[in-house]
Amino acid sequence: MDNLTTATEIRALCRPITPNFKDTVIETYIPEAEQLDVKPILGEQMYIDLSEAQTGTSLTADQILILDGGVYEIDSRKYVFSGLKRAISYFVYARLIRNIDNNLTSYGFVNKQTNESERPQLKEKLHAADDAMKTGNDYLNEVLQYIRLNNLDDAYVCPDVPVRRSTINAIGD
Repeated sequence: MDNLTTATEIRALCRPITPNFKDTVIETYIPEAEQLDVKPILGEQMYIDLSEAQTGTSLTADQILILDGGVYEIDSRKYVFSGLKRAISYFVYARLIRNIDNNLTSYGFVNKQTNESERPQLKEKLHAADDAMKTGNDYLNEVLQYIRLNNLDDAYVCPDVPVRRSTINAIGD
């Protein structure tokens, strides 16, 4: 089963990531974001159907909208949303912020340090990661609204769970 998004799409859909950042590092966090942040909210069957349909390029109009977002109309009222790929992009971005400086080496778990850059404080790093997770949750809620307003959750056992996550805030310096 393939991922629902790619490193190239993540670069295009979330906050700026430097061009010399390797796609392989971004791709490391895509399965985590999909499996831990998206699948429990969408439900197993909907997640599997989206993944399999995308792999076989046989997406329905609803699946395309769920993944890419767009405009839809219910009872003469128009709605717009950004899609599941954008939500996943922000979940991946949050994981990158939290983990990117850390490397497991033969000398142990270390933080990468260079002379040209200055490290952000832990509080700043956690704040940026939490903000990206909140943004991803907001986009995911838009997807859930589309699913519910179009009665697509009837075809799946879509958990009726509001997307709320706890945040960890650093206290002190």
